[in-house]
Amino acid sequence: MIPVSLVTALAAIEGLAVRRNEAMAHHSVWRAGGPVQLWICGETEQALAAAAVALRESGVRVRPLDGLRLLVHDGGLEGALVRPGRVGTGLALAGDRVTVGAWESVAVLARWCEREALHGVAHLAGRSGTVGEAARAGALDVLSARVLRGTRCSTVQSISDNNVLISVDVAVERGRTAELEAERLAGVEARRGVGPGPAHMFADGRSASLLAESGLCAVRVRDARVGTREPNAILNQGHANTSDVLLLARLMRDRVDQATGVSLTPSIKALGRKKKR
Repeated sequence: MIPVSLVTALAAIEGLAVRRNEAMAHHSVWRAGGPVQLWICGETEQALAAAAVALRESGVRVRPLDGLRLLVHDGGLEGALVRPGRVGTGLALAGDRVTVGAWESVAVLARWCEREALHGVAHLAGRSGTVGEAARAGALDVLSARVLRGTRCSTVQSISDNNVLISVDVAVERGRTAELEAERLAGVEARRGVGPGPAHMFADGRSASLLAESGLCAVRVRDARVGTREPNAILNQGHANTSDVLLLARLMRDRVDQATGVSLTPSIKALGRKKKR
């Protein structure tokens, strides 16, 4: 149980948005997910740090929320999911690095760097997701990061699973537009079927082709359906819940294993409790 006094204290913090029992289907690329006890968004570092102090004093676990690639079991998730708001957006160039908010889109970062003739992130062009998700996946050359660690905001060289990412410094270098375009196209081609991407379920580079070869395109479990053009993606056709998404993912993995002998590696793990029947 979340104490009423904690919710009251959090609501009094300037620049903090707090929601109780927030359905994570509203914050998931799969549009599926049970409720989290507390969903918290801080617009400033001060608001995030103040929230962390209140949560620690109440013994509530803090989990970082990096983007929309999140699945919460239908039974819900205990604790608090914390994300930066305005403080987690924006871009700024300083020498050979770009400081970019963790909740900025990687596509926006790639387009901005292309416009400024900067090398280093062209492989992210057209890709979905946030900078925070890409940084966690190792898809960015991160020099340092601004994080909420414990009850303080600080700059770190390596990112812990428990850190709430605020921004990252990405290494870049200046180059010619033609070189950037070639780098972008090569990155787009290399990225096909590789997670994390929009609703991608498996991390293996050959996932899309293996799933297509196994006849899984458009296969569905209730309202959860395998993509037709992108067979490494699961789409919600209406009212699919987390159980439907995970059941379809297991079917996909088993079918590929039986047909090809390859065991696909899931790129997502559901959090929380399964719903009691």
